[in-house]
Amino acid sequence: MSTDTLHITAGFIPLLDAAMLIVAREKGFAADQAIDLELVRETSWASIRDRVVIGHFDAAHMLAPMAIAGSAASHAVCGPHCPGHRPQRNHGVQ
Repeated sequence: MSTDTLHITAGFIPLLDAAMLIVAREKGFAADQAIDLELVRETSWASIRDRVVIGHFDAAHMLAPMAIAGSAASHAVCGPHCPGHRPQRNHGVQ
């Protein structure tokens, strides 16, 4: 792996709609774009959600509403120490 290769860890559930990630890894399409794609097989949507929130995954195959719910729940799971957490100015008061 060269120094200009981007490493991405992606979680997925082994379902048909995860095929794009799996094909990108197995057929070398990700490598052709200088991406070292590491796929991590998970067994539940809850596990995917939790591992995205705490920063174990850079990307994930998930149901569309999970991204919204996960961002809303991230503060409840790990408080202001979550990766990507941005404190609100004025504590949300306008």
